[in-house]
Amino acid sequence: MKILITFKHAQLIKKELGLSLPHIKSSHRAEAMARGLGWKSNAALRAALMCGPTECEVDDTRFRSYLEDRQFEGIDHCSLAETVMQVCGDTIRGRGVDVGTEVNTGATTKHSLFSHMRLNNKWGAAALGLFAVVCYLMATMQTAEDYLDQAMETSLDVASRAAVRSVLILDKDLGNEVIAGLMEYPYIVSAEIKDDHGDRLSFERRDIQAETLSHWIQDLLSFGQQQVYRRVLDLPPTLSDTDAELIVVVDRSKALSVLPGPTFAGMVASLFLAGIFVFSIAAARSAFWAWLRTYLASNYRLAQA
Repeated sequence: MKILITFKHAQLIKKELGLSLPHIKSSHRAEAMARGLGWKSNAALRAALMCGPTECEVDDTRFRSYLEDRQFEGIDHCSLAETVMQVCGDTIRGRGVDVGTEVNTGATTKHSLFSHMRLNNKWGAAALGLFAVVCYLMATMQTAEDYLDQAMETSLDVASRAAVRSVLILDKDLGNEVIAGLMEYPYIVSAEIKDDHGDRLSFERRDIQAETLSHWIQDLLSFGQQQVYRRVLDLPPTLSDTDAELIVVVDRSKALSVLPGPTFAGMVASLFLAGIFVFSIAAARSAFWAWLRTYLASNYRLAQA
């Protein structure tokens, strides 16, 4: 009788044998079980089961021969085949294993659908790895955003001092100089100074086109939205009918491609390479288990009776 068993099934079979043969040491029961399942030793059987569900040929003759060779008594009432069917029958049927009977030999053969479960486990591991990579990508993006915010705060700190003077004396030329200085940064779309009456004192705007791979990728993925930074100008209370403001609009994708730090193209490349690495590890793991399973079957299986 051939049957596909898992490591858990082997543990349950050994436990049931302990109830049937309590006078025999556990190590001998395990070795007898391994022989009865078609393996040269319990260690080889355990190694094979660690690779995944393993097809075993149940043979009561080998099971009893091992125990008889060591002169154990009271074994006639114990059948490995019955124990295996008792332990594995309902469990395996519940997991989608088809049970059929061969007409010529009358032997019961179990054909398993465990392969799709192993495939799902592999994809699950790959998905978990990709999830970790995406989390890393998001964390890196947040780091880049924080760097951009810090750079803009520094620029606004410097520009706001001159902007305050231009509002206090309503000097449009000075305001234009402040705006021109800000527009030197290639990622700034527009800059504007509003006075304490809410009127526009100085303003300049331009269009920014995609020039780098990072910029193009972000625009393609709709990450190229603009971000507005506002700085309320510190004016004397007697002059403040409304808040005077310095308003700067930044093209995020352009800024992230220009400012020192992680670029979006670099992060996408990291994601791609990490994905290849994850799948390579999964493929190498599968290849190793397949090789080990083949090696064990070739060298540690008993010849079929």
